[in-house]
Amino acid sequence: MNAILSENVFFQIAAQFARVNSTCLSVFVASTIVLGLIFWYRSPNPMTSEAEADSSSGSRLPLGNSGYPLIGETVEFVADGRTFFRTRRQKYGPVFRSHLCCWPTVVVTGAENVQKVLTASDSTLTYFSPLSVVRLLGRGSLASSAGKRHSHLQRSIMRLLAPRVIARLVAPIQKIVRDHVARWTGETPPAVVSGSDCCQTMLLAVVSQCLFGFDLGAEELARITRLLGVFSDGMLSFPVNLPGFAFHKAMQARIELDRFIAKRTSSMACSNADEPSLLGLLHSAEGAVPQSGTVDLVLELIFGAKETTASAMCTALIEVSESVDVLSKLRRELTEHKVTPGGTPVDYSVLARLNYLNDVVKEVLRIQPPVAGGFRRTQKPFQIQDYVIPSGWMILYCITDTHETSSSSLEDFARFDPDRWRRARERASEDNHEEESSSTTTTTTTTTTTTTTTTSPWHESSTTRTPNRTAQEETRQDNGQSALATHVNDRFGYIPFGGGNRRFCVGKNLAKTIISIFLIELTNQMDRWKLPNGRPQIRTAPFPLPKDRLPVIFFPWKNLDSDRSA
Repeated sequence: MNAILSENVFFQIAAQFARVNSTCLSVFVASTIVLGLIFWYRSPNPMTSEAEADSSSGSRLPLGNSGYPLIGETVEFVADGRTFFRTRRQKYGPVFRSHLCCWPTVVVTGAENVQKVLTASDSTLTYFSPLSVVRLLGRGSLASSAGKRHSHLQRSIMRLLAPRVIARLVAPIQKIVRDHVARWTGETPPAVVSGSDCCQTMLLAVVSQCLFGFDLGAEELARITRLLGVFSDGMLSFPVNLPGFAFHKAMQARIELDRFIAKRTSSMACSNADEPSLLGLLHSAEGAVPQSGTVDLVLELIFGAKETTASAMCTALIEVSESVDVLSKLRRELTEHKVTPGGTPVDYSVLARLNYLNDVVKEVLRIQPPVAGGFRRTQKPFQIQDYVIPSGWMILYCITDTHETSSSSLEDFARFDPDRWRRARERASEDNHEEESSSTTTTTTTTTTTTTTTTSPWHESSTTRTPNRTAQEETRQDNGQSALATHVNDRFGYIPFGGGNRRFCVGKNLAKTIISIFLIELTNQMDRWKLPNGRPQIRTAPFPLPKDRLPVIFFPWKNLDSDRSA
């Protein structure tokens, strides 16, 4: 969640450009110039102009369009959403040139190209985070860190969010989700509720439970929700800390959030509560996170989880509402594994065995990733395909378009079809069997018999399995992640949480667990739900969320004349 959130900051900044109207055009132009100067000043390497790049020795830029002076194609980038990437990829190819948010930019799509970007060394491509994000999230956050410090924090948080820790959090998570879903149908006849607002409020309650070990009261939950809203608005503002500016309001909200988190940190340190709590682990030897960075990390986890996971939940509400077949298959699988309505909390090991549920979650993340992509900055000329990108340029790797192109060999990319993952696994199993048979046939028999084993490219080899992790935990994390692959490079064809060696979402397993529990409670408590406004339009920046806040009418089982088992 954290790395994905911070990688998406350019989408957040870009959203400002889309809000321009005729009454504020002059302010918009002035602000754009200021933003450009800020970025120019902060860049350690002077940005090479496109004219200089074209004439420089050995440089060859991709085809593309630079758009208007300074702002480039930023307005189209925000307004067109996924169409921006698709139309330009079809016109210029999978690597094309643009100009976004005052930066000369190269957009990269496709598994093989994205792999090269995500696995490049820090000396070639570096992660970039604007000053506003660094100041709001704090220098103790994972998003603001780099080098050895980033590696240390990332390893520490991954230990805090390891499968064995998440397993202890399943019960409290399911209790919160169950209670919230039940409240969405409190009226008879069922009323229209805002699916987007409901999901975000529920996510805040869930993450608070994970971090603090107990539920926030209704009044406190409302206050923190309001503060996080102001904080989020500051992410979309220029870093001017003066009264009247959104950034200043966000910094003031940050002060209140700091007090709140510090108070919880202190009380957890003094308590002997038995409830599982990530905040408690941050103070333990297992967490090994410096005390000075605790507040920044907690805020980053809250904010990142609330925004990205809520986006995926909204996608699930939209897609499953239109597929009776998917809902029926979910119910059948839950019944077979005795995951019943109102029953005891589901065990983490059971979640790993719910193959169809996991396929639904993967399909949700495939068809609408929580973020569209991420940015890197070239530290020196960077070659990709036949092009050479000059030093100081931005590279945007596109997750949404990579998912689309990597799925082109499968049937109907735009269709929500969880069964595509089962079919991909079956094809992979058949290919593996053929390779194993071929290897066995061609193996020369010696006095010492050697068995040849072919490992599927989208599963880790047993010889490289991380110590202290069970095979079940390995399966839970990697089950079908790259089932779309036809060769090793296509492991980057499915990257809803980013990827690579360093910058990826450390909270992805927790996010998938929360989405799975959400789908379980929806399936068990609801007969169906419908969208009175029809399929909504999705705003893509900063995170994919319905523009109409997703009005939903839920129809619970208790309102039916017939029994669920009928």
